[in-house]
Amino acid sequence: MVRPTRFPPFRFPALALLLGIAALQAQALPGPYVRWSFEEAGGAQCASLAPAGAGFKGEIRGEALRVEGKRGKALAFDGSNTFVAVALAPADAGLLGGRGFSILAWVNPDSVGGRRPLVAKRTGGGPCPFVLAIRNKRLVFEACDTSGKWSWICDSGSVEIKAGVWTHVGASVDAASKQVTLYVNGASVKTHTGGGELAANREGIQIGKDAWGGEPESTKASGFYKGRIDELTLFGRPLSPAEFAAEAAGRATLARENLMAAPALAKLPPWIVARAGLPRFFKPLQEGKQTRIVYLGGASVQGAGLASAAAAYPGAFARALRSKFPKASLVEYNVGLAGAGSWLGACRTPDDVVAHYIPLGLVVVDFSAEDFSQPEERVLAAMEGIVRQIRQKHPEAELAFAYSLPKAGVGALKAGGELSSVLLHERVADRYGIPSLHLARYAVERMGSGATTAEAFFDGASQPTEKAHGLYREAVDRFVESLAADWNPAPPARALPAPLTPRPMEKARLEPYAKSVYETGWLDWQESPVDRFFHVVRCEEPGPAITFRFQGDRIGYFDVFGPDSGDLECSLDGGPWKLVAQDGPPPASYRPHAALLAEGLDPASNHVVKLRVAAQAPAGSRGRWGRLAFFAINGSALFDDPYKNLTPLERIDAIYAGMPPVTYAPAPDRWKKIPRTMERLASGGELRIVMLGDSIVNDTASSEYELLLMRRYPKCAVTKVKSVRGSTGCWWYKEENRVKAYVLDHKPDLLMIGGISQRDDVDSIREVIRQVRAAQPTEVLLMSGAFGVGDPRTDPAWTPAVEEGGTNYRGRLKRLAGEESCEFLDLTGPWGQYIRDQNALGAYKRDRVHANDRGKQILGRILDLYFAPKK
Repeated sequence: MVRPTRFPPFRFPALALLLGIAALQAQALPGPYVRWSFEEAGGAQCASLAPAGAGFKGEIRGEALRVEGKRGKALAFDGSNTFVAVALAPADAGLLGGRGFSILAWVNPDSVGGRRPLVAKRTGGGPCPFVLAIRNKRLVFEACDTSGKWSWICDSGSVEIKAGVWTHVGASVDAASKQVTLYVNGASVKTHTGGGELAANREGIQIGKDAWGGEPESTKASGFYKGRIDELTLFGRPLSPAEFAAEAAGRATLARENLMAAPALAKLPPWIVARAGLPRFFKPLQEGKQTRIVYLGGASVQGAGLASAAAAYPGAFARALRSKFPKASLVEYNVGLAGAGSWLGACRTPDDVVAHYIPLGLVVVDFSAEDFSQPEERVLAAMEGIVRQIRQKHPEAELAFAYSLPKAGVGALKAGGELSSVLLHERVADRYGIPSLHLARYAVERMGSGATTAEAFFDGASQPTEKAHGLYREAVDRFVESLAADWNPAPPARALPAPLTPRPMEKARLEPYAKSVYETGWLDWQESPVDRFFHVVRCEEPGPAITFRFQGDRIGYFDVFGPDSGDLECSLDGGPWKLVAQDGPPPASYRPHAALLAEGLDPASNHVVKLRVAAQAPAGSRGRWGRLAFFAINGSALFDDPYKNLTPLERIDAIYAGMPPVTYAPAPDRWKKIPRTMERLASGGELRIVMLGDSIVNDTASSEYELLLMRRYPKCAVTKVKSVRGSTGCWWYKEENRVKAYVLDHKPDLLMIGGISQRDDVDSIREVIRQVRAAQPTEVLLMSGAFGVGDPRTDPAWTPAVEEGGTNYRGRLKRLAGEESCEFLDLTGPWGQYIRDQNALGAYKRDRVHANDRGKQILGRILDLYFAPKK
């Protein structure tokens, strides 16, 4: 759906797409109708952003080159025989008319003498609806009326166009008043009243060519433009001076996938730009399907400075959506992180956004405050990288951009300006049809109405206060209500467009420090003092280096910053060591921190970065510790896997060799309920094990414990089947005959049920057991949970053994095993004891819930010892 930034949309007949005097009789489309950005890597075609079903593809004639433009790429014309021919479909051929139209472009001419046409709607010498050209240094609009007279001619007068300089030019034509106004760099420079009704024709468009011109001018030869053109845009209505200024400043809104605008959104405030809306997200909410919403951003998203993170404004999205869609099954992830902008967000996207089991429905992205005053190339590459990563992995997911208010930007907005970050983010939003919510503009509006003040909006650390988040929540409610009021349940197909930037961060990622090489003095697998990281490599000694090799165009690191942190020194590609100072004095407590070391590198080359602790401790620090968690890159790590030439069994043994051994001693009376399983292990043949549950069960199976069993029982071939579904327990498997597909079809000899997603529902586990055994005789082993979000070191409910007669889940699961004649293995006890003995949990986790390869070995070795022959 098309939504303007400031002007209300209207419904109009589908065939009256735009700009035809005969075709467009009443209301005009508010947003741009077509835009050529010339971003293709090569070839003769110039794609356009235009309505679904419309044409407007340009074909290059001659030797036009794609070169650096005002925004991304531009098209360079040679001034002699190069132009772009645009053939129009029948529905679009009566181009320009109705209420009027506007033409806009960025131009950088090599020559401003003679007559140099920018764009013309004629291919011959007949009546012409428009030509926009540079004529003897002036911008000129020329057109005929219906009698054939050239009564619509206007030039820029004393305002001249300079060669070699990017200039925003345009013309606004009002058919009702018969006036044409020329604009240069967003300012009106001349207005002319035409002599009659504007002519129309059904010819195509030529970019960079008209029927006559040249230098010197000649009416007997075609005229060609010489120089660069970028972002050539046509509107189906006259633009206001404010809109021309916005276009020149980069605040424009492009037309998007569906041109049928919704009347429910006819009064959108200026701080909401709906664009294509969120239809792919609303549909599963309406149907009650479980879907995930992720909030990715900086301090405002995280709720930095608030007494409770739950008060942060992103939570208003889910509340508003549940109110609008009562059947919605939403799972929220807030991955806001204070202290770094979108460049780190792009690196965090693979883990924080893309890699989850629950279907991704919506990602709200807000790096407005963090990106304020950051370099254009960095911000555009990062924001576009975030979008492209998500769209490539989750093509049906929707995105929304939100723009929170940096304290330093209040003055600019109050003066009628715009935040530099918003201008850049909006360019990406335009490119990909992403709706945006300008929280900062709404906040300043509310300041102007007396609802708050700038002083009350920010705390002493310049973070939004609870009152500020309350205002943000008001805006979120309006945003959700507006977009959900009228949406298309069958949105058109969406293709990923060509990149806006030369090097979007679509290969951005966080690579763990374990993919580096570190000299003696750096200690790995150390517990992290911040929750964001589970473990770090740390060093306090100046001199020893940690070396990371990669291929890509930028490199940074993600570490811990705290009261005893030191500075680091960096050497890139064998260059001199340079100090990488921390961003401010050491804080009173530990927090995640990131630093960008280099950007703009050759993306095809291999690079080497070295880090070491600086000898001089920073002022105010209690030490000089470096605690490194990840390298942040746009590219790929170059690392020799130490396990690559090992067999799977050798690999898990090598991982386990670097860990303290598991000392679990299983009960001597085990195996009473699984005699056939133990007999098969001992005597030989195939033993088929089906492991049913969630991602924790998947991790347990991925320990490859079956290799350990076959080493202990060499006569037996153990076949392991992972039958798992993320965040799922028997409460789901028992329904709709799912037991057949998830268990029975695999013909298990032994069914192992476990995980942390059973919802403490032992009755559902009982139901699955009975369904299985009603179909075939199967031995069953029930396992209690491990990992998850709990920490046995601090959890007062954790005990090394199951409490006899206990009413908690472990106790009831053990009783269920006895009642249903199943074996019971308490993973919770020995796993928790191992964590307590090592006084480390993060070193064995890959995220907040799941085990890493080392953690999987804890589970695998417990299973190995459980099944080990009795002594």
